[in-house]
Amino acid sequence: MKRFVLLSLLSVVSITSLCSCTPSNDNHDDKKPLTGIHPISIFGINDFHGAINENYKEAGIANIGTFIKQKTAEENTLFIDSGDTWQGSLESNYNKGKLINEVFNNAKMSVRTLGNHDFDWGIEVLKSNVKNCNFPNLAANVYGFDWDNKEVLDEQQSELGDCYATFDLENGLKVGVIGTIGEDQITSISTQLVENITFTNQTKVIQNVSDYLRVEKKCDIVIASSHSSYYQMEPYEITKVSKVSNKRYVDLVLNAHTHQSENFKCNNVLFAQFGANGEEVGEVTLYYNFDKNELVDLSTSVSEYSKFDILNQINNTVDPEIKAIVDRYNEDTKDLGKQVLTTKLSGQFYSSEQLPNLMAEAIYEEAVDEDYEIDFAYTNSGRASHYNTTMTYSDLYNIFPFDNAVPIIEVTGREAANMLRYRNNMYRANPDLEIRYEGVYKVACLDYLAFHCNSDRDYDFFPGAKVLGYLTKNDENYTYREILKDYLLANPEKTFESSYYSNTNPIFAR
Repeated sequence: MKRFVLLSLLSVVSITSLCSCTPSNDNHDDKKPLTGIHPISIFGINDFHGAINENYKEAGIANIGTFIKQKTAEENTLFIDSGDTWQGSLESNYNKGKLINEVFNNAKMSVRTLGNHDFDWGIEVLKSNVKNCNFPNLAANVYGFDWDNKEVLDEQQSELGDCYATFDLENGLKVGVIGTIGEDQITSISTQLVENITFTNQTKVIQNVSDYLRVEKKCDIVIASSHSSYYQMEPYEITKVSKVSNKRYVDLVLNAHTHQSENFKCNNVLFAQFGANGEEVGEVTLYYNFDKNELVDLSTSVSEYSKFDILNQINNTVDPEIKAIVDRYNEDTKDLGKQVLTTKLSGQFYSSEQLPNLMAEAIYEEAVDEDYEIDFAYTNSGRASHYNTTMTYSDLYNIFPFDNAVPIIEVTGREAANMLRYRNNMYRANPDLEIRYEGVYKVACLDYLAFHCNSDRDYDFFPGAKVLGYLTKNDENYTYREILKDYLLANPEKTFESSYYSNTNPIFAR
C-alpha cells in the first residue's frame, strides 16, 4: 500500500519566499523499476457541503464513503477532497463535521484542502476537525494577520493545515500535493471568525512549494488542489516550466468553490472541478512514461461518476463499517430533521427571491417582538430552492445552513441603499418608506452582511455601522435559521403564497 509523508513548513521568510522545511527522511522501497507507460489514478471531490443523505441526485455519505474506500484500496491511486466539506446540512452541522471525518478516516481519504466554508464554525472548531482527521489537511496560503495594522504575518498557519503532503505510490513514483484557497475568499467568511488570518496569493505559494517538492523532495508529479475555480487562478503562471526545477510547477489542478463541472487545459495541464454536494466524483488518469521519467503529454483522461455510476461501482452495497458510522450519527438527528415547520407553502420558493424575502420578514417581526424600532431587515440568498407545500427542519437547514447571528445596527441611508446593489434581500413593513442618502436608519441584518469586509479587510457594506444589540433567545444569539423556524411554527394556519414573497411586492422591492 502507498504511504503518505506529511511535513509542515516550519518558517517563512516572507509570503513570496520559499518555505523552509525539515530535510526529508523519505525512503522508497526497493522495487524493480517499471518500463513503458503506466497510469496513475487521481480521484477528486469538492464542495461536499455535508451532503449526508442520499436523494435523487446526491449519492450521500454512505455511498461516497464506500466508493472512496474501494478506490483508495487500489494501487497507484489517490483520493483528494478540495474543500467545503462539512458545512451544509442538519445531519453534518449537528455534529460539526465529526460524522464526515469518521467516514473519511475509515475510507482512507488521501488528503483534503481547506475551503472557505470550513471556517464557518470558527478557528477552534476547525483546529479540532483537522486534528481528528487521519489524513493531511492542507492550507499552504493561510497566514496569520495583524488586524490593527492590516499586515500579513510571516507565519503559515500549520495548526489549520500543512503546505503539502507527499505520497509514495506502489509503482515507485512520488506525488506531491499542494493545497491552497482563493485569496479573495476571505471575504466569503464572516469577518469576526477570521480576523487573525488571511489567504495570500496562490500563485507564489504554489510556485515556491512546487520547487521545494521537485528539488528537495524529489517528487515526480506535483498536483495543486485549489479551493477556487480555473477563472480565479493564474493558470499560465502555475503551469510554466520552473527555472529552479526545470519542470512544470504543476502537472494537474483540482479546482472547487464555484460548484461547476470544469475541464480546461493550459500548457497541456488539466484543470478540473467536479460539481458539488456529492452529485458527482471525478477521476483523472495520468500516464507516466517510465523510460523518459515524465508524464505523457496530452494523454490525460477524465471521468465523471454520477450518483448512479457510484452505486454501480459499489454494487449498491454500502461498506458495513461506514454504514455503522452513518447510522450512529443519524440517530441523533432523524427525528429533529423530520419536524414539520409548515404545510402551507403555496407555489415555488426560489433561493434568490421568495425564500430570503420570507426570511427577512421573519427577522423583521422578531426584531419588533424584541422591542427594536427598525426600518428594514436584510438577508442574503439561500442555498437551495423549495417546491413542496411542506417544509421540514431538515429542508430549512439545507436552504439556510449557516449559523449567522442577527445584529441590530444603525446605518446611513447611503449604506442602506448600497446593500441592495449587492443583490441582497430587504423587508420593510411600510412600502412607502424610502431610503434617503442623508437619513439614518435602524436595520436588522445578518452578521455576515453587517460586518462584511473587502479583500483589503476594510468594512465595505456598512463601514459606519453602530451596533445597537443582537436578536436573542434564552440570552444567546438567535440565529437567522432558528428565527425562521420559530416564525413558521408560530403561524400554523397561515398560507405562505410565493407570489406575495416575490420582489414585485413593494415591501420587498429593491
